[in-house]
Amino acid sequence: MRNLLYVVLILLAGCAGNARLTGDQPVARRELLREAARPLQAYAAPDGRPSDLVDASEAMRARLDREGYPAATVTAQAGRPPTFVITTGPRVRIAEVVFTGDLGLPLAELEAAAASGAWFTSTAGGAVRTRLRSVLRAAGHLDAVVEVPREEWSEDRTRVALHVALQAGPRFVLSAVQLDLADAERWPGMRERLEALLDQPGSVLLPRSPSIVAARLRGLLFDLGHREAEVEVAQRRPAPGEIEMRFAVRPGPVHVVRSVTVDGGRRSAPGFIARRLEGLVPGQALSQAAIDACVTAFLSTGLFRRAEVLPSAGLPLSDGSVPDEVQVRLREQPTQHIDLAVGYGTYERVRGGVTYVDEHILGRGLRFTAGLEASTVGWEANTSLADPFSFGPGRRLTLESAYLERQEPSYAHREASVGLLFSRRLREGQGPAFWEVRPGHRFARQEDYHIEAIDPAQPSKTLYTTSTVRLDLRRDSRRPRVIDPDAGTLARIGLGWSAAPLGATVDYAEAGAEWSGAWSPAPWLVGTVRGAATTRDPGVVTSLPIGERLFLGGSDTVRSYSQDELGPRAANGEPLGGLTSAVANLELRWRPFAEHRQLEFATFYDLGCVDPEAWSLGEAWGAGVGAGLRYRTPVGPIRFDAALDPAEGDGSGRRYALNLTVGFAF
Repeated sequence: MRNLLYVVLILLAGCAGNARLTGDQPVARRELLREAARPLQAYAAPDGRPSDLVDASEAMRARLDREGYPAATVTAQAGRPPTFVITTGPRVRIAEVVFTGDLGLPLAELEAAAASGAWFTSTAGGAVRTRLRSVLRAAGHLDAVVEVPREEWSEDRTRVALHVALQAGPRFVLSAVQLDLADAERWPGMRERLEALLDQPGSVLLPRSPSIVAARLRGLLFDLGHREAEVEVAQRRPAPGEIEMRFAVRPGPVHVVRSVTVDGGRRSAPGFIARRLEGLVPGQALSQAAIDACVTAFLSTGLFRRAEVLPSAGLPLSDGSVPDEVQVRLREQPTQHIDLAVGYGTYERVRGGVTYVDEHILGRGLRFTAGLEASTVGWEANTSLADPFSFGPGRRLTLESAYLERQEPSYAHREASVGLLFSRRLREGQGPAFWEVRPGHRFARQEDYHIEAIDPAQPSKTLYTTSTVRLDLRRDSRRPRVIDPDAGTLARIGLGWSAAPLGATVDYAEAGAEWSGAWSPAPWLVGTVRGAATTRDPGVVTSLPIGERLFLGGSDTVRSYSQDELGPRAANGEPLGGLTSAVANLELRWRPFAEHRQLEFATFYDLGCVDPEAWSLGEAWGAGVGAGLRYRTPVGPIRFDAALDPAEGDGSGRRYALNLTVGFAF
């Protein structure tokens, strides 16, 4: 706790500024200093120059200007720290924007284009002119003229009206379009394919229409192997508001692939590289689409830092085609690394881990990991081998194995397991968030021993196996990081069956669901809500071993209870676990210091229940009301929470808990 207090004091001390501000301050001091942070930092250095103060003054003045103080001045006075004298003058509001002349567009569209906020800035007139000209040209008024807005000020200089004179001119349409194809007889069917890419007569002509159509034509020709294709555009205005376009196309010879050589990629297996060169086939046309697909196929794996396809043309052949030697240059990413992790938890105390990762084992893009994690209550060794490429985009097959030993509050547990998991992303390419389906199977040989929860229905030592088939569906849109999100949601539904026909001595069916969401209505506030429930229904057996039961309580569930304290208890008061659990959490986090958004204060409410029966939540619910302190780090927040259960008679003998958590969850 003393170390945590030191961190808070250091952060508060860091809030002190490195400059003095005097005079008018309609904008918060910290906001102005943030705008001038770089030049102020440069001035504070041993080689700081007076010009740095000029830059800092201009940065502050520009911020005041954007807030509606166009006459603001900021004068710097040298010193350590320097002083800035601020004079803002009146804040100026845009009273209205008045349009005169040939408008060309409905008044509502012009007003929407001219809108730039309620406050006037020194650049407001130029910005309004630029936006109006752009919207008129985008509507086909290619000759539109927008004059510099005339400013009409109120007597007290607090309001200004902008008068804009427009001459929209005619709205241009495409009256005719013609395509001239050189050597058309050599390329049967090409004219029809090219003409399908042209804009139709009668369509509104936009500023970049000719260049866009020309790019379409060149793109098709390049995909057909005509790498020397030329497209020229000529325009004519036969009448006001009409434009005729003529495209002269010279396809040039067809380039064909003669051979493909690969330079680099020494760690990659030949077959792994060959699968990404499928579009570059000797004897076929050298398509630009195939070249782009090849580069994308290599870079999308994340295993290559650079991928280039470099064709080299040879001498023309008798049929007029040009053979190309295609060189593929690859530069691989480092794919082997060792990750270290340390943390702290109220129950586990000190914990840590080391993981070896090879993301390109055997040169086939297989991802191998081997890790060891340990804390004061147990340890775990695990390995996994994942194949993210053999089954198509968005599909992954993972083989996992693990061995762990762990001391829980009321029993000790050891297990050896092996699992096979397949995952598939649904609706690939629909943005960063996607649905993912995960079928899998896990076989585990487990032992519970040193069982302190006295239960007549269970022996003091239990050896058993589970063989569980699972199906999970999930969608995760949390951002910027799933371990500490500011926005987004997580939704998960899962079903499982530990099946006797697959070798399980303990059979049961499991169903679970979870939903959590985070919102950040302001940079200084984040709200989170979570709800989760799980039930396990025994099959032939009437009761599950304690290692397969469900527990609540601790820093990640109901925080007014210590680890596993919430729920049924044995005759001697030790946690016994149950077959159904449900938990809900609501938390608000404040970030009071703009310069130190890593520091947060939190208030929360937790609610949970553990029932000894499947599909039942009839037991008493435990609650937790409390507050906490957070410090956000790259590996997750350092969290200190103090929580109180306001209910009486919970049977634990304690109504509060303190939780300190650092780093990953073990």
